Formats: sequence, structure tokens, C-alpha cells
Amino acid sequence: MMTRFVQLCLALCLALGIHLLDATPVRAQEDPSGASYITPFTEGDIYKLQVIGDGLADGALSGLVEAFGSDSRLQINRKHRQFSGLARAETDDEVKALDDALAKEKAHITVVMLGRDDRVQIRLAGNQRLAVGGEQWREEYGRRADRLMKVLKRRGGAVYWIGLPVMQRAEWNDTIQLINDLVRDRANLNSIKFIDAFAGFADENGSFVALGPDVAGLVRRLRESDGVNFTTAGNRKLA
Repeated sequence: MMTRFVQLCLALCLALGIHLLDATPVRAQEDPSGASYITPFTEGDIYKLQVIGDGLADGALSGLVEAFGSDSRLQINRKHRQFSGLARAETDDEVKALDDALAKEKAHITVVMLGRDDRVQIRLAGNQRLAVGGEQWREEYGRRADRLMKVLKRRGGAVYWIGLPVMQRAEWNDTIQLINDLVRDRANLNSIKFIDAFAGFADENGSFVALGPDVAGLVRRLRESDGVNFTTAGNRKLA
């Protein structure tokens, strides 16, 4: 059983871009505080995995299913939990609804990817609007990310948050990087693993590239023509 756990930890690390220096069976994927990101043993030695987020999360899920769908140690929920983003007026209600849903369905591993459409003003009660990237916008976005992360942590299990990738429209990327920075900071505070997808799909200058090596090292189209979403090969590499 110990050997199976080590194998699973290594597989998850490869899938989510994490490198383990010491894959011990009891303290896998540690953060500086000593907290474990995954419960060492589960009932029946089966780990339930779910994906939460927007359309990019749906693509990441397809890549995870392709990579690990046949692994008997993983039970992957084949339908991602829709969560549009953190800039919508309904975000707090969506977090509460998600909290209620997670109370009924336990998962050992949660993968989050969202924010694709968060390059917009945040509208508060009283029709107050916060300008994208402004100080108040950053504070509110960080608060919402923090609240969602605390809900996920309270429900237990390992949480991996995939950052947003580089976009073809260069004028979007300053906001994309800002969102990634805000989420990364909150993830560190909440002992959540942040996965940097921006650097993984950019060239050496940090610019968008549609073509690149797939998981087998062959040059393939990794991004769709819209310059936002991933192709099948791209989703597999993302996973």
C-alpha cells in the first residue's frame, strides 16, 4: 500500500508540474509550514479528484482524464464544477453554493482553473464599479480568491490552483499576470499549490506561441485559433 501511494504521488506531481525532492510515503508534497497537500491513505486507497472552474478548467479536466483515466487509484469526476470567475457580481453567491455542494460530495484532490473572463470591472452593491487593476479592484479580487480558497481547504483534501496562461492578445497579458500574482499570493497564504501555466506556454520572452512540443516532444499546435483556449494536445500538456 505504501508503494502504491508513492507511485500515485509521483504521478500527480508529474501531471501538475510539481517536482518532489523527497517522495516519502507519509509527508508527500510538503509546503514550508509542514502541511501535507494530500492525505496519505484513503478508504480503499482510491483518490477522488474533481476540477472546478471555467472553460479552461474543462479543458484541463479532459487532459487529466486522458493522462490518468485508466488509473484505478484515481476516481475522476468527468464533469467539471462550473465556476465562472471571481469578478462577477454573483461571486459570493457562487462561493456559498459551491461550499454547500462540496459538503455533500467529498474529494481528496481538487484542481482549480478560472479567471479567463475576469479582465473586467468588479461591480459591488450600490452599483459601485472598481476599475480593472486598480487598488480597490486588487483588494476585492484578492478577498474573493481568499474566500474561495478557504472554502476549498475547509472541505479537506489537496488543492491545486492552475494559473492563467499567456494569451495571444498582448494587451490582455498585463491583467492576466496581475490575476496570477494575486492568486499566487493568496494560495501561498492558504497552503495551496499554485501551478504556473503562463511560463509553461510562453516563449523565452514571455510571449504567446501557438505551436510547441507536446508531452512526447513533438511540435504540435497547443492553442486554439482564438488565442485563449487549448487544443487537445495543449490540454494534455497542461495536465
